Amino acid sequence: MKRNAWPGSGPMRSSYPRVREDLYRPCRAGCARVWPNFDLCFDWPGKVGQALIFARLGLPRPSTVVFPSVADFHRRKGGGLPRPFVRKTNLGGQGEGVFKVQDTSDQRTALERLAEAERAGRGGFVQQALIDHGGRDLRVVPVGDGTVAYGRWAPPGESFLTHVSTGGRFLRPDRFEPGRFRPGL
Repeated sequence: MKRNAWPGSGPMRSSYPRVREDLYRPCRAGCARVWPNFDLCFDWPGKVGQALIFARLGLPRPSTVVFPSVADFHRRKGGGLPRPFVRKTNLGGQGEGVFKVQDTSDQRTALERLAEAERAGRGGFVQQALIDHGGRDLRVVPVGDGTVAYGRWAPPGESFLTHVSTGGRFLRPDRFEPGRFRPGL
């Protein structure tokens, strides 16, 4: 796949700051079996890249609108998703740069923060339909030829984010039940 970037948006960086592309690419060119393989992370960086590659591959995802800039958001009059929705900065992780937009005040705050990120060279963002997960989510991560599953949950009323950095907690695999989680460690 070819490298993706927004025209005129400047260089896009990966959301994996510990893996330097200038070191990874020569290693990958010299060896077909570099693990972990970060090709897609560098070719399609950030939340914008993830949204575009998920769409290209036809993978399931929430309704998503991609914006290269706040100005583009205004030109396109917001993207058409009904509230509440989630807006995410292109780069970041662990809940950083994630905004739940329920009203005009949330909208204004999120756009101000996105404009700040843009001025700092971290432009682009996605807007996604809010999936009510009841404060719980399940992640499945490919490792080698298999997968590892883990769950996260946020205590009721604390946050819609389940990241540990925002107060979320991990669920042990033996706490998973089909169709629901049993919170607790």
